[in-house]
Amino acid sequence: MLTAQFENAIAIIEKIEANGYHAFFVGGAVRDYLLERPIHDIDIATTAPIDKLNDFFEHVIPVGLEHGTVIVRHESVSYEVTTFRGEIFPDVLQSLQADLSLRDFTMNAIAMDKTGTIYDYFDGQRDIHHKVIRAVYEPKARLEEDPLRILRAIRFVSELSFTVEQRTMNMMTRLQSALKGTAKERLLQEWIKVLQGQYLSQAMYEIQKTNILAYLPVFQDHPGIMNKMLSQQTSFLSFASFVTYFHYHEPRISISKWIKQWKASNQMKKEAIALYEAIIYYEKHGINAILLYELDETYIQSFTSLLEKIFTASHISEDSLRTKKAALPIQSRQDLQVTGHDLIRWFPALQKGSWIREAIGEIERAILLGQLRNNKNEIKEWILCHPPDID
Repeated sequence: MLTAQFENAIAIIEKIEANGYHAFFVGGAVRDYLLERPIHDIDIATTAPIDKLNDFFEHVIPVGLEHGTVIVRHESVSYEVTTFRGEIFPDVLQSLQADLSLRDFTMNAIAMDKTGTIYDYFDGQRDIHHKVIRAVYEPKARLEEDPLRILRAIRFVSELSFTVEQRTMNMMTRLQSALKGTAKERLLQEWIKVLQGQYLSQAMYEIQKTNILAYLPVFQDHPGIMNKMLSQQTSFLSFASFVTYFHYHEPRISISKWIKQWKASNQMKKEAIALYEAIIYYEKHGINAILLYELDETYIQSFTSLLEKIFTASHISEDSLRTKKAALPIQSRQDLQVTGHDLIRWFPALQKGSWIREAIGEIERAILLGQLRNNKNEIKEWILCHPPDID
């Protein structure tokens, strides 16, 4: 029985069929369906030329025309639809087999039609059953077509606890240097999935056999940190957590370098800096109101995970930190009962300057440490007794 995600996507296939073409579910969604794992994005392969899809559907986004791929929006859900790769034969199943033969691994080279019938020409179901990652047909051809597949195989080890078949592993090792020519943005997408995998330690074992780290950003310039990566037993929640962890253990490699060489986003950089500052503060002061106040709510899970990785502080739970943070007398500067304008009125002899920001910071600290209530009159009395220190 098809899942709800597939049932909802059948309308895409039926629309293509109504226009005289054929279409099938392919790729990771079919693999995860067979594995009884949660299904996320559903991909569709079709005999329809890519330019025809604009005529069939109202909402089409041209995301990869050079690869024959568009995004079709249906009932607020996006579906990646790709024209068959390889030769198109008069017989649709021959065309389907030709398309699947160019996919990376046998477990991903399985198709399914709208009735749930499976088309498996390369024993992908057998390999799924035996938890094996095997290149379709010839490993050399598949990996040379897209060297990112070398790292992609490792990603599936980390996610699924599968093992790479020996011929495929041998070719991954032989072609590993081709990773250096792969776009960093694509490497990052796969590397994040490696880091987040439930079976990261198993993936590190496979990486050790292939020496892939020597061709990945930062690692290739700093081989001394490779052993630290290979020893990882638990996953990272985010790329920022990974960067924080390695910057903590090797401060000479800056957060900026990690972000720049992997071509990660400014948001990832911001998160890594915040997590690192929180870790350093924790190392000196432990968990207190100041740390919780400064730590963004969205970073708490990553922070607690890093505490366990770095300090084995597993007794500090995410829920307890969230509860303590919610109980703080203020959650942000906007909660203060005073503003910079109030300070200017209370100290009319002082010119505007950095003292305002510093005084606000002292007020925040006093409130968080229980030395002062967040009451305007009490704050005024307190600050007049603790005037700004102006050089």
